[in-house]
Amino acid sequence: MGIQLDPAGSMAFAASVPSWPLFPDTLSSLAELRSKGYKLHILSNVDRDLLEGTIRNSGIAVDGYVTAEDTRSYKPAPGHWEAFMRRSGAKRDEILHVAQSIFHDILPTQSLGIASAWVNRYDGPLPSDAHPSYIVDGLKSLAQVLA
Repeated sequence: MGIQLDPAGSMAFAASVPSWPLFPDTLSSLAELRSKGYKLHILSNVDRDLLEGTIRNSGIAVDGYVTAEDTRSYKPAPGHWEAFMRRSGAKRDEILHVAQSIFHDILPTQSLGIASAWVNRYDGPLPSDAHPSYIVDGLKSLAQVLA
C-alpha cells in the first residue's frame, strides 16, 4: 500500500489486530454451522497471542486453531493443514477449508486434495487455475449452502 511505518507504528498496527471487527455475518453463521455439528478450526498466518486475542475479543467459539507460530511457516505452505490433520485426526476428505484468499488458501488446499469454499465477499474474478468446491459471497451464504 506504499505506507511506511516506523518500528513503533508497526508494533501498534500488529497489536491492533485482535480488536479488528468481524464481518457482520461471522458470529451468527459460525454459530449456525456449529449447531449443525460442524467443528470449527482456524488456520491463521498470525502468532498465537494475536489469534487468541481475536478469539477472546470477538466471542468466536472454535474447536481449535493452528497459527504460523505453531508451524513456523506461513500459508500457502502446507504446514497449517498438516498440523491441523495431525492434531484433530481429521482426514482430507472430511475437511472443508473456508477462506477468502485464493493464493494462501484455495490453491494450497486444492493441491492437498482438500475441499474448499471460496468466500468471495468482493465479487472478484476466479482465476482459471482455482477450483473451489463452493463459491459464496459470505458466511451466511455458506451456512445456507451447507444446510
